[in-house]
Amino acid sequence: MLVLTTHSHPYMDMVDIYVNGSGGEKVKFNVHKHFMVSASRYFRVMFTGSFLEATKKELDLDDRTDPETLAMLVNYIYRDEVETATGEEVSADGLIKLSLLADYVQMPKLVNLIFREIGSRDEFKPSGSLLEVLYSPDRENCYMRRFVTEVFALSRHAILDDHREFPNQMLLEVLIATREFLFKKGGKFTHQRLCKFLVNEDI
Repeated sequence: MLVLTTHSHPYMDMVDIYVNGSGGEKVKFNVHKHFMVSASRYFRVMFTGSFLEATKKELDLDDRTDPETLAMLVNYIYRDEVETATGEEVSADGLIKLSLLADYVQMPKLVNLIFREIGSRDEFKPSGSLLEVLYSPDRENCYMRRFVTEVFALSRHAILDDHREFPNQMLLEVLIATREFLFKKGGKFTHQRLCKFLVNEDI
């Protein structure tokens, strides 16, 4: 088992969060309970409520995410920065995965931060494999899915360049979104367009 441990503090309770690694092994994150429950409604319920996780001080996310994405989430909670473990800019795939995890653990401030980051980038090209996940039936009401749909609808050339790279469901949703501003110049997010996606940050 791999173990990733944050810097400990003798006056704070620690909890363990597990996630599946690429080889099926469990990767453990030993983190401060106070920081996690302060940042996330989900962690607050799991670690302070009547669930077994609160008693055992352990939570298993299984395949809900991967170690790299959970590491970025923990880094954000501790340092208020979105970056990779090596301090590099997060890729398009990384931003989507981080947003899905932030949405799951109910961290709306981080979701909004990711929306703003994507909206400010000149280029945003997620991989086809991740788009297949994002446009799967169980993600139908996902904030990030609606956001990505509009990003590509506003920059239609990205779809037209090679539509074979994109899931059929995504092409359909982008086409529908494009109808809204077919005769408008797209390509960039205005502040007004971005704001309609921002979620309530109260936790």
